[in-house]
Amino acid sequence: QQRISYARQTNYGLLFHVKAKPHANNQAYTNQALQLHSDLPFYRMAPDVQMLHCVGVGASSSGGESVFSDGVAAAYRLRERYPDKYKLLAEKKVQFSDWSTHGEFELHDEKPIITEVQDPLNPSSPPIVNHVHLNEGVRCHLLNSCD
Repeated sequence: QQRISYARQTNYGLLFHVKAKPHANNQAYTNQALQLHSDLPFYRMAPDVQMLHCVGVGASSSGGESVFSDGVAAAYRLRERYPDKYKLLAEKKVQFSDWSTHGEFELHDEKPIITEVQDPLNPSSPPIVNHVHLNEGVRCHLLNSCD
């Protein structure tokens, strides 16, 4: 058996089912379409890879379709075409938050939309994009920071 990585515990559990439910506290638990986003940016270490699969959609239900995008490739294209906008997203921290409606958890983190690391084998090269944290559903809508 080959392993891609180890599963990480989250406030939603190690593995969890995303189902549409009445009175949902999160858009993910509805059958509404979601904007492109990265999950759990309020964690200090947001997920690198997530595995999703649709178990089933009832005959009278709708939804379940997924759209994916390569956020790192988009960041590189942004850096190439609009370096000033890339610089803003790579340097300015924004706040991300999530909390339960019953007080079980309250999570906050602050980080740039685009995070970079320097290639240790080639320190004179431009930094490598290592994460894109984009989730309008849990981002503070003021582009500010607490620093």
